[in-house]
Amino acid sequence: MEDSFVSDKVTNESREYGQLLLEHLKLLCELDQKQVLPVLKKKYYPVQESIDICSSHKFLPGVAYLLRLSGDLTKSFETYLEIIDRGIRKLLKDPATQDLAKDFGECQDNFEAAIKVCEENSELAVNEKAGEDLWFRLLDHIYNAFIKCKESGEGVKAITEFVSKCTNSLLNTMINSVSFPNLLTCMAERYGELKIENLKDMFNKMLFSYMYQEKILQTAKVVSSKNIKREFESMYKLRCRGSPITQGECSRCERPIDAKEKLTLAVYPCGHLYHRACARTKMCFVCTHKEISKVA
Repeated sequence: MEDSFVSDKVTNESREYGQLLLEHLKLLCELDQKQVLPVLKKKYYPVQESIDICSSHKFLPGVAYLLRLSGDLTKSFETYLEIIDRGIRKLLKDPATQDLAKDFGECQDNFEAAIKVCEENSELAVNEKAGEDLWFRLLDHIYNAFIKCKESGEGVKAITEFVSKCTNSLLNTMINSVSFPNLLTCMAERYGELKIENLKDMFNKMLFSYMYQEKILQTAKVVSSKNIKREFESMYKLRCRGSPITQGECSRCERPIDAKEKLTLAVYPCGHLYHRACARTKMCFVCTHKEISKVA
């Protein structure tokens, strides 16, 4: 009874603490949304209830972070895309009145968070296509933003440079999780006419990295195959190695073995010795009977 009472008390206290955390989160969403993400990362908040609170207060960065925490990477990624699109539209709306440094920082943080979601998805994906899907969707969005900036003219040069840097950063990161031939094909088919600063140098670095990784893979395969071959050879030599004759009698008929009979003996891998006429089976008579007696 006492243990049950203690258990119920702990459960009630945990529930009350969870409610206090949720009330705290509501106040932050209403009064100071800048503090929401740092607080969410420091303490464990009830995930689903926290998602509902952030959604009701339209705080999408919190929703995206909590969805990622819950394991729903696809919804988290889509939420980050929405945040990035809103950030770019805000920057392009009236760049002269914007605090560009602050807005660039927020966009950069959300962009990097989306990349982390892509990386986690690649690690958990069951096949190559599933692992690469989010990467190419993010690339589509960042390229679309780049095109919008280009079409907006010289007035948004700083924004265009920022988006260009994001694009370069994404391409450099993708090579670790995306097949390089697939990335080249995508670039040629979808973005062949689009010019990005230092794109050639970037792809040269990617190609070098890809060739280096391929070389490491091929070397590892060769070393692995050689090691396997060496192990089999060692096992075969051990299996074929001669056994010294120290036994003085046949293990089956128990008659003494004299020196003249040593060339007509059978020795099993276990070391038991027989006259050839007594070695009638492929298995050692002594060892087989020991196993039978154990079962019996």
